[in-house]
Amino acid sequence: MNPSSSFEVIIKASGSNPEEWKRAQTAPPSEVETVKLTKQDEDVAARWGIPAERYARCILALRYGRERHESEGRALGQHVTEFLRVAGEDYQLMSVIRDDDRLRWMLRIGSPKGTVGVPVPYEVADDIVEFAVLAQLSRLQEIVLEGVGRSDLIAEAPRQ
Repeated sequence: MNPSSSFEVIIKASGSNPEEWKRAQTAPPSEVETVKLTKQDEDVAARWGIPAERYARCILALRYGRERHESEGRALGQHVTEFLRVAGEDYQLMSVIRDDDRLRWMLRIGSPKGTVGVPVPYEVADDIVEFAVLAQLSRLQEIVLEGVGRSDLIAEAPRQ
């Protein structure tokens, strides 16, 4: 595994957006069949009077949402990994965690001081990953370098 992809992306909870919901509702039966309902899923569907296929489509929509979030976390982590190269070999991104409760991504970074947490607000991450807002790349770079205690490198760091 190369260093830029050695971090873990953790999605604690996931939801779906309207596009993912629609995609799941119109997915071909072969794709819906990839959702294996557990006995508990079947019991919940029966209790609510929902046909098993419809319940499976709901789970499929959540899977699509999780895949999107994992992709966003991976893209965010790639940027962070690049910024950590400026700080030196002693700094390594360990994980990118989606924290829906606080509307942020939490970066777990190994440093000479031990593992540190660096929060990144969703709005910064979304602007970078979804909309390629260049000004937010500079903001992320500042967040990362300040977060690992290397604010001395902010002026020196090459701007992305």
